Amino acid sequence: ELLLPFIYTQTYYITHAGLHPSFIVDNNVFGTLFTGTKNALDDIKNRNFNTLFGAGEARGGYQEFGGIIWLDWNEEFEPIPNINQIVGHTTFEYPQKNHTKNSKNYCLDTKNKYIGILENNKFYWIENIYI
Repeated sequence: ELLLPFIYTQTYYITHAGLHPSFIVDNNVFGTLFTGTKNALDDIKNRNFNTLFGAGEARGGYQEFGGIIWLDWNEEFEPIPNINQIVGHTTFEYPQKNHTKNSKNYCLDTKNKYIGILENNKFYWIENIYI
């Protein structure tokens, strides 16, 4: 119950793998995530399937797009207008970005080679010299 499936801070949604536009209902991300994650956590406790945590076809799952822990950056991620995201789950040598006119999106899964910093609504990364 202490695990947070997402964080919203400084105009960015931070999830393990990202949020696909297909999960947005009436342009309401907060409603989708708050309602969806509560229902998903209840479903997990009751051993029921919930698409918000499910795997998409790109990761061997049965749904078209992965949920917030299974979305594949290469094959499934799509920027959502007016929504900024910082995600991981799809491994790269260097951090990736996918910007549109009105959204900034980053994938920071580099096996700990880089550290992401979100400061004053700006996101950047630095090389992790400790590994």
